[in-house]
Amino acid sequence: MNKWVEATRPKTILIGAAPVILGGAIAQSLGSFHALLFIATLFCVLSIQIGANLTNDFFDAKQGVDTKKRRGPMRAVASGLIQKAAMARAIFATFCVSTIFGSYLIYQGGMLFGLLLALSIALAVFYTAGSHSLARLGLGDLVTLLFFGPIAVGGTIFLQTKSWYFPGIWIGFVPGLYSAAILNRNNIRDRDGDRIAGRKTIPIRFGRDIAEQLFSITILLALLLPIPYALLLHRPLLMLPSAIFLIPTIQLLQEKDERIAFFKTPPLEFGMCVTLALCHFL
Repeated sequence: MNKWVEATRPKTILIGAAPVILGGAIAQSLGSFHALLFIATLFCVLSIQIGANLTNDFFDAKQGVDTKKRRGPMRAVASGLIQKAAMARAIFATFCVSTIFGSYLIYQGGMLFGLLLALSIALAVFYTAGSHSLARLGLGDLVTLLFFGPIAVGGTIFLQTKSWYFPGIWIGFVPGLYSAAILNRNNIRDRDGDRIAGRKTIPIRFGRDIAEQLFSITILLALLLPIPYALLLHRPLLMLPSAIFLIPTIQLLQEKDERIAFFKTPPLEFGMCVTLALCHFL
């Protein structure tokens, strides 16, 4: 069972949970919160996140991207811990779970969420699958920014309140920026294997130095976004997360080992979003 737990990449699950928690807290502050709907949203997003991780594991092994020379953790299929057929069945089962929870979201939010569900699953698969995958086209960072940011936060708020709340969409860029930074850091680490696979990630297209600078910019933007958000809502306490996470952010940006920085970023994102969520109740 441990091999399956590792294959889901549990350290990255926080990426999917953060925007849903933030969106739920904002909805609660607006006077509308339904616990069952929140749980369904959370499980839907997390199952898509897990499905994306399993799919990435499967296709990276199939395309020869993950090898013994890989700098990061060895993947389940490439290492032989899980057979390709078993992984394919797990991917199908995981996206079935997403569809089950997503069906309830469609019932509550309308067919727009049906389109979002179908698109999310398709993007999770085609991030690495096929000759025109998002990774090959260099679009992974943009998709991650939007779907783990304003779309996830704004969609969660809409499901709860049945209205679009544009300040919530704005602050949704906080988890989105962190998620894009995590992907960027991962791509810096894996640039050698990605280059062989023909992928056009930012570190390959523009070089490591620019990728490092972009990582710093996205992390700093995520740290600063709550400030104009707080000013817009006339709620100064919403600036508190920026102050609390200033020092951890500086420490992260001074980290030279991309592997350590990669694993430090998801907890920082989750902590920032949860603190921001809690501040909505102050």
